[in-house]
Amino acid sequence: MEKAIVFGIGQIYKTCADMIRSKFDIVGLIDNDKNKQGQIIDGFKIESPEFLLKGNIAYDKILLIPQVKLTILNQLISLGISMEKIDWCYFNGTICIPQKEFIHDKLVLRENGVKLIIETDGDEILFEDTIIRKSYEVSLNDNSQYVVINIGGNVGDTALYFASFENIVKIYAYEPFKNTFNRALENLKLNQNLANKIEYHNFAIGNRNEELFLDDVDSIGASIINPKKGTTKIIVRDVAEILNELFSKHNEEIFLELDCEGSEFEILSKLESENMLDKISIIAMECHYMNINVPEKREFLKKLLKKNGFMFKLFHFRYGHDLLYAFNFKNEKLGE
Repeated sequence: MEKAIVFGIGQIYKTCADMIRSKFDIVGLIDNDKNKQGQIIDGFKIESPEFLLKGNIAYDKILLIPQVKLTILNQLISLGISMEKIDWCYFNGTICIPQKEFIHDKLVLRENGVKLIIETDGDEILFEDTIIRKSYEVSLNDNSQYVVINIGGNVGDTALYFASFENIVKIYAYEPFKNTFNRALENLKLNQNLANKIEYHNFAIGNRNEELFLDDVDSIGASIINPKKGTTKIIVRDVAEILNELFSKHNEEIFLELDCEGSEFEILSKLESENMLDKISIIAMECHYMNINVPEKREFLKKLLKKNGFMFKLFHFRYGHDLLYAFNFKNEKLGE
């Protein structure tokens, strides 16, 4: 069993210490918080990162367990710690340590057949949510083939995750912000075995065609709903027009995935008004209420889905968001 020093002694460590001990022999604890340093936890004194320079403890790995790890990685490298000794550590019922490498001086993590470049804290969150925790994992009919419509493509994490499923034959992804879109293309290049299923578009999806002038932000929370005005032109395409084009191309079941920071409510309303929801088999959606009329928006979703023949599960995700899975049992193909 490899000897490990754990970096980050907070709630995650307290919850998951037994999982770590099932895979590693813990020989030390480290934290940047001066208020924690000197405390005794599980028989170990919590040390500062500089303690590593003394060479008092023999270890094979340093396990990074806080949700945001990139800053800590850079900190350890600046102390002269070898990259090979540092492991990202996630927990999803069991301990998960993704493969890592540097490609063109950029950190790349790999898990479940998907590689993702990690340049920001947001990239780490997307990697954990989508690739490790499989937030959009749903039960697909093994006898059917699916086309995924990925509205809010971000850096390509969700499109690549879906592309790893054999019975998902095509993914159409939409990301309006140019910087984020370009980073998605980088991730697609790293995953050539999956990228041939994916068609990425640099425009937003909404309830009408329009042009907006916004700041070209590069963030997992970027939104065209009440954004900061800027000088970058953002094209918005009518969801009904886009989906009609795709319906004419495909006979496969349609899987609609929405993570578009508040636009999801107007998109679903437009699809209902055009009587298009009956052509969609599955909806997976992150619900961004923007802290406005939250009970009313939840009730709107429930009524819309029930009215249109969907069975669904709506539950709290994080940061005031909900996660929705909905299955259309009016759809004849889904019921076969």
